[in-house]
Amino acid sequence: MGNPTGLWPAFTFHDADKMTQWLQAIGFTPLRIIRSDGDSNAVVHAELLWPAGGGIMYGQHSPDMTLDGSPGHASTYLVTEDVADVLQSAVDSGAEMVENVVEKDYGGQSATVRDAEGNLWTFGQYQPR
Repeated sequence: MGNPTGLWPAFTFHDADKMTQWLQAIGFTPLRIIRSDGDSNAVVHAELLWPAGGGIMYGQHSPDMTLDGSPGHASTYLVTEDVADVLQSAVDSGAEMVENVVEKDYGGQSATVRDAEGNLWTFGQYQPR
């Protein structure tokens, strides 16, 4: 795994299993997926690792959640050296392209997609120092 980080974005999804498949298709690997005792189809907590370091956490949206957690309103930047490859995997797995690969003035490339739940994902080479 790449550089560890203490920052882990947290999401809620309407269909956590579908999103797990999509996240794995773009390069995440599962660390743990915990399902509800009362409903084996519901993911109460999941952690997936990103190859460049860090990861994300998420769970299935439910009306009784204590935090807002509305699905489909997040925007996340993932650092990768191969922007075009991750973009292609994302689109092939059902994401909508928002911005194709572009060269950025501040260096590197980036591209953006919208996942099936409405979240924006930017894949880029930029690493703040």
